[in-house]
Amino acid sequence: MKKILAVLAIVFFATPAYADDASERKVAEELLEVGGLKESMQQSQDQMVGAITGSIIGPIKEKSQCFDDAAAQGFAGDLKTIIVKYMNYDAEKKFMADVYVAEFTEDELKQILAFNKSPVGQKAIQKMPIIMQKGMTFGQNMFKEHQQEIQDQIKQSLAKYIDDKGECKKKQ
Repeated sequence: MKKILAVLAIVFFATPAYADDASERKVAEELLEVGGLKESMQQSQDQMVGAITGSIIGPIKEKSQCFDDAAAQGFAGDLKTIIVKYMNYDAEKKFMADVYVAEFTEDELKQILAFNKSPVGQKAIQKMPIIMQKGMTFGQNMFKEHQQEIQDQIKQSLAKYIDDKGECKKKQ
């Protein structure tokens, strides 16, 4: 999952123009393969299954004695099937290739690919998830440290538009 974070940043913040140039698309797809998109996606799927399963099964086990370890494993398998269905590698690869083609020229893609194939590029690919995780941890810690202040400011902002009963305030 960590490796895919950098790729996902592009997914969520770029607007692709679908490519017609097969040569450029081929370079973009190779870039995704060298960057480990497939492996990252599989890791992400497994982490999602673990996180979702853990958050759902714990409360169910507390309330229902019939939901044993075998049921939990069956549920995890069902969940993996569902996630894989919607986190389809081929569709993701096509979409991401479109994003790269829309954002970079073929020459730029070749330069990025050459870098990613180099020892330093491979190290960057390997280390990027660690760097992204550390950045996310920093952001989470900053949020936790200022959580009450942030919540108070959000409430103040919402109070401009919604009263205590949840009704819309009239525009002034």
